Amino acid sequence: MNKALKKVLDECFWNDYQIDEQKAQHLLDSEDEGFISFILMRIISDSIFPSARIYALFSREQQEKYLPVRSSSDRIQQRINLVRAVLLDEPMKNQYKVRQWK
Repeated sequence: MNKALKKVLDECFWNDYQIDEQKAQHLLDSEDEGFISFILMRIISDSIFPSARIYALFSREQQEKYLPVRSSSDRIQQRINLVRAVLLDEPMKNQYKVRQWK
């Protein structure tokens, strides 16, 4: 079994979804766009190493095709920008914007 996928499933899914490793691998291999978008957002939202997890699971072409560009959440948008900067060598957007404490 794919060790990178196992790490993602352990790290990003906390019993809120029952995802079988073999089924997840099959969906990734078949390039199911809905599942890829779903798992990418889970990695970006919940992984402590989103760039490393995405790099291990997806080719450069898949990263360019499936990585999201925008999110309605400022926190998620910052993580998307960081992941895209690391993996796709894109310049950081709003790199000096600081979130305010609530």
